Amino acid sequence: MIVNSLKNSRHERTYSVGGVYLARLIEVGEEGDLSYRLVETHSHPKFVQPSLVSYAALSYCWGPQENAALQFKTERHSLEYRLSGFQVDQVTPILRDAIQTTRALKIPYLWVDAVCIVQDDEEYWDKESSRMIFVYRNAALAIFTPASASCQQGVLARDWAMTRIKFRSRLDKTVSGSYILRSVGEELAFGRFHPYGDCLYFALMFTRWARRGWTLQEYELSQRALVFGRTKLHTLTDSGARSEGSDQFSIPTRHWYLLWLIIVGRYSGCELSNPSDKLPAISGLAKHILPSSLPNYYAGHIFLHIDLYWVSFGLWPGYSKTKEALLHTLQFQDSYVTPSWSWASRSHTINFGEWFFFDIGKFDMSWCNVKEECEIVKVSVSLAGSDLFGKVRGGSLLIRGAVVPLPPKVELLGDVGWHEKQWQANDDDKDVAYLSFDWGQFRDDESFEMMSLVLLGCCNMGVNKSWKPFDGTGLYKAEISDTSGSRHNEAYAHPLTKAAELGKNAEVIRLPSVPKDERHAYGIIIHPTSIPEKYLRVGVFYSVAVEGGGLKYFHKRPTQTVEII
Repeated sequence: MIVNSLKNSRHERTYSVGGVYLARLIEVGEEGDLSYRLVETHSHPKFVQPSLVSYAALSYCWGPQENAALQFKTERHSLEYRLSGFQVDQVTPILRDAIQTTRALKIPYLWVDAVCIVQDDEEYWDKESSRMIFVYRNAALAIFTPASASCQQGVLARDWAMTRIKFRSRLDKTVSGSYILRSVGEELAFGRFHPYGDCLYFALMFTRWARRGWTLQEYELSQRALVFGRTKLHTLTDSGARSEGSDQFSIPTRHWYLLWLIIVGRYSGCELSNPSDKLPAISGLAKHILPSSLPNYYAGHIFLHIDLYWVSFGLWPGYSKTKEALLHTLQFQDSYVTPSWSWASRSHTINFGEWFFFDIGKFDMSWCNVKEECEIVKVSVSLAGSDLFGKVRGGSLLIRGAVVPLPPKVELLGDVGWHEKQWQANDDDKDVAYLSFDWGQFRDDESFEMMSLVLLGCCNMGVNKSWKPFDGTGLYKAEISDTSGSRHNEAYAHPLTKAAELGKNAEVIRLPSVPKDERHAYGIIIHPTSIPEKYLRVGVFYSVAVEGGGLKYFHKRPTQTVEII
């Protein structure tokens, strides 16, 4: 199955600068060999010319600290030993299985980060980490290992966990028996929510391997992949996905910007041993997804009036902070990661999930529903190295527009998701904005003083004029129409609810045009720092064009320029 998948797929090499290979690769040898060796491609005769010598690349978990400490790796003192050769019994189980797999598929070389990158040479590590796009993009095959939770756990031994389920026919009581499911958690979970097979989706989304910060980039960059699930093997190629015993199924494509937002949302909650790797661990993916003609990239952001609106999501107890702790962390970072306005400054999950910004099916920036209502005066990001997409050591955002002090009356509406609390601001007895803050631990007497709302933009979410508050519950009602255009029923939902959530084949009635005063507004919440006239981003808001809210709330407000660090 694997060989056929590779034969029936395309693989296009994208040479790095100078047309050279990766600096080092593991020569896996022939079947039956008990030793391997690391080779330096610049001095190896096979790599004199930039020919198509193929290699595989391993994507795996180092695992908990106690396992990672036993990792077989290359350091300055051991480099010469690795080049002279090493024995099969020296390497970790995951590396041993990867070498065996590479040999079986007749691929002569294997790239593994721990062995091919000198781990205690920081300058060299920084250089190599910025080239991940070439590592995985050029690999003839990427080997993904969701079945393994650490370098000390291999993948070739199958997990044949069984569950026996009895049955009896309702039509004929004499007909009874049982059937067996293998590894129920992996085989059946989430089957109706995704385009892939059940087992594959679970492996790619919900395993320890999938929670690694570097893994997402490795997955998205690879052209062809072999996935080791707990009970099945899977292949991913340009022709689609295939699982053992299953038909091939296609993989959907998306507009590059929408794809970037989705990937960042997934990546943001992944685990990283070193927080400062937040941008480097996705830099290769940024180079791959984002157009080469893109003029700007600001610490993970592209269109600032849109993607500065990210929501802190999944504030689990381990990640949740008090307001005071958040302000201290953002202003006095022990190890600087990014400015506070960047999603990469947070260690918890974020999302750009307010999809009312876009028409998902027909996403087109020229058609985009969002209108900018601020001026980005200046963005300054100081790079820590030469990689535009890599680490930064400082940054600030100078933005001019409507800046409104947060109204004094702020009330908790309740939980609206996984550990996400939503608040409501009231001005002159009118609801003016919904608020989402970047901290998760709130005191009973929480203070919201000194904060301000900074307007970024406005949008028409396709909400009909008939939206009206319903029963004081915070829900709204409106007519809906089916695909034939006939109006019927009433749907009760938050005014920003996507049409699909109102029922099958239903869509919120769209207005052909919306007066400016009836457009909805959104932006970020800022808090002053100890440095005069400098602010931190601490949350987001949206303001619906009912009661006192919407874009009209910000009309005739004085504009000012604020610097967010």
